[in-house]
Amino acid sequence: MSRDIVPRSPRRARLGLALGLTLAVAPAARAGVLYTSPAIALEFNDSQIFCQVRNTGTSSVTVTTDLLAFGSILVESDTVTLPPGAATSVGPSGGSSAFCRFTTTGSPKRVRAAAIYHDGTRYTLAIPAR
Repeated sequence: MSRDIVPRSPRRARLGLALGLTLAVAPAARAGVLYTSPAIALEFNDSQIFCQVRNTGTSSVTVTTDLLAFGSILVESDTVTLPPGAATSVGPSGGSSAFCRFTTTGSPKRVRAAAIYHDGTRYTLAIPAR
């Protein structure tokens, strides 16, 4: 069985190259953002809030963790590069601190994150980030 090979036009080749380069670069340029639902720390037995994140992927990921009060007022922030399996925490903070924001390089599917509330004796609440 013989097939005739049709040469590609230069325009079609350039279009294919441009599409391939765009797709190759796009995932690296994208950032993912996860938030926890708000819950004021002092409402849970005067708890302290911690924002905790773990890299569940197979390569390092850079994460900016923000601890925020209502009105998206920044209370504390930290940016770290986490190797696979590593975790970090921002906090503690009490009072009107209410939720966490996690901004990652690449897909947020590679991290697990939560707001953890602790009253000094025990954990009182954990809210996963979405």
